Amino acid sequence: MAQLESETALAQLPDPTTRHLVIVIMETGLRAGDACRLHLDCLVADSVGWYCLRFMNTKVAQEQLVPLTSRAADAIRAQQADVAQRWPGSPWLFPAPRANPDGLRPFTYNALRQRMGRWQAAIDLRDRSGRPVRVTAHQFRHTLGTRLLNRGVPQHVVQRLLGHASPQMTATYAVCQKLHQMGEWNTALRQLAG
Repeated sequence: MAQLESETALAQLPDPTTRHLVIVIMETGLRAGDACRLHLDCLVADSVGWYCLRFMNTKVAQEQLVPLTSRAADAIRAQQADVAQRWPGSPWLFPAPRANPDGLRPFTYNALRQRMGRWQAAIDLRDRSGRPVRVTAHQFRHTLGTRLLNRGVPQHVVQRLLGHASPQMTATYAVCQKLHQMGEWNTALRQLAG
């Protein structure tokens, strides 16, 4: 993930819309479909001025707020400015960048998947053993959940941030965390590999 999260790698994404979308997914753990369909006015400030993302969590069919890192808030503001210039009147934060002169079509998951595949090939993404590897947008969600738990964020908070309907879903990240803490992660991976 460190390879993908670097500014050098992100700069190789094909256009600002895709770059901003990937940053938002990385930093928030949003499901890619929800991120592609963010409304232009999704950025809100809380009572002390900290930025949050307001979106419709389609999996649980409810509006949700999540706090934003400065990197994600900057990407959203830059994208809002780009949309205002390129697609005035578009309701979407991420309009489809091609064949969409009025900005009324949102970015699609399929377009994101294809661009991520080409991007990862262009940066020659590899795992620790040097083998080529591909990462899906959903893996950013898993990475964020595991990182939050590893940093001591309580499981119920991670559940709420990721919009999980049940604690059992969030518990899968806790299992990854416990294996890692117990030094059993590499053993488990070797067993899975064969």
